[in-house]
Amino acid sequence: MNNRKIILTGATGWLGKNAIYEYQKIYGYENLYNSVILIGSREREFELFKDKKPLHIYDLTKLNSIDSASSLLHLAFLTREKISNFGRERYVLECQKISKTVENFISRNPSIPIITISSGVASLLDKKNTIYDEYALLKKQEEIIWRKYSKNRLSLVFRLYAATGMFMPNPERFALGDFLLSSLAGNRLKIKSRKKVLRSYVHLGTLMNLCWRILHFPSEVGTGFFRYNACTDKIDILNLAKLISSNWDLPFPEEEIDYSLNPDDYTADSAEFIDLLSKFSLESPSLMSQIIETANFMNISN
Repeated sequence: MNNRKIILTGATGWLGKNAIYEYQKIYGYENLYNSVILIGSREREFELFKDKKPLHIYDLTKLNSIDSASSLLHLAFLTREKISNFGRERYVLECQKISKTVENFISRNPSIPIITISSGVASLLDKKNTIYDEYALLKKQEEIIWRKYSKNRLSLVFRLYAATGMFMPNPERFALGDFLLSSLAGNRLKIKSRKKVLRSYVHLGTLMNLCWRILHFPSEVGTGFFRYNACTDKIDILNLAKLISSNWDLPFPEEEIDYSLNPDDYTADSAEFIDLLSKFSLESPSLMSQIIETANFMNISN
């Protein structure tokens, strides 16, 4: 592998596909092909664009054979549903293997800028006496690694809460995806929770665009450890369902919300993230535009 390349781990996942798409949109496909080393769970040829030559994906074990990388965008992680697929013990071991491989790499490259995507669930561990699962704990542990290796470099963590955008895998697992599957089928939307549900969304295309711009101009953020809540749009899930229903000419969503119950609130303050977008001359699309983009891709891919 050639020297001075940008490294992208998790290249074939939901975030990774958006990262690849945004890079080629900003810098062109040839620059993507020649300047970014793509890392995945196994080595293979990967075709994201039907009219372009396939991209080569390297196995994660090859990461530490790369010398003199210019920067790292780390998106590799096993999603939470893999806990039930793998079992808790294997899930933890596999995630720790990923984290250790990446830690070895960044320890050997002490000055390159590094960015990773964490999860909003890691914020639960900012508080004492809180309940958490393996996924939250492992995400928090990766944040600790990023802080540990933040001397003399940009070490940046984005906490992700909920997302919109292209390449959504298994959309039925997400409130937005489930609503869109129903709306595309012409079915009335149904709110399953008895509680009021609040979520903070980010457009993955905008987030990945920001990551690439930061890695090209890291001094614009600074040196040291930084952490941002990656979100721009806070919305009640019922209002999200109303928005989608209105756009697809569907009836008012079916719901039996008990407002006396404590809300399911998975949100965060977006002000600092929006300021960071502005610093790089970026602005998130409207939430409706994000929803339509997500739906258009699902309609094409399903």
